[in-house]
Amino acid sequence: MANARYFDRQRRARTSSGVTMALTTMITAAGTYCSAAENDERRGFPCTAAMEWQKAAELLAPLPSAADQCWREWERLMRLPRHLAGPVHRQAVSVDSPCVKVALRIPAA
Repeated sequence: MANARYFDRQRRARTSSGVTMALTTMITAAGTYCSAAENDERRGFPCTAAMEWQKAAELLAPLPSAADQCWREWERLMRLPRHLAGPVHRQAVSVDSPCVKVALRIPAA
């Protein structure tokens, strides 16, 4: 029974330290993106700066006030509401699509 308690304490310690390390890494990465955004804006690259602010905001999502500040900077640079800042997804293309058949030179059935 003592061994079970010991291992349970060890497991909880590893889990909490892992979460702490993940949060620290996330905040550090977000800070890097924020400073890069400020530098990009100063050098005259507003679109690149907006991209950096968006990445920082996505990383800081668990911290709403910090993420909100990043989104406000993104909105200021892009002059768009933040709901238009969704990620760009590649559309899934069916192999049965005529364009894909032509591109891959698949004979028509």
